[in-house]
Amino acid sequence: KIESMCERRLHIAAVSSHPTANFTEIKAYAEALLANMGLKKWQFKEAKHPSFLEGRTATIHAKGRQLGVIGEIHPEILNNFELENPTAAFEIDLEPLIKQKI
Repeated sequence: KIESMCERRLHIAAVSSHPTANFTEIKAYAEALLANMGLKKWQFKEAKHPSFLEGRTATIHAKGRQLGVIGEIHPEILNNFELENPTAAFEIDLEPLIKQKI
């Protein structure tokens, strides 16, 4: 039997793509999701990620644990996928929220 180092995790992602899509808008969606999941406190910490614009990217944290990443998609990525509008997105690991570990 071959053992796998792979782990299956439940994540959620959201994308907003339109002429005025931006970090502030997608952050509001992420905050609404976190609040609806019952989380009371969270933090956004400025970060760097190759898929997002520098200065418009953050990691999402709660109780010292990183839950996800959020930001405005880098123009190079938009070009690669032939997207014409500004686009912002987030991805959050739901496992800790579902298991009430945080």
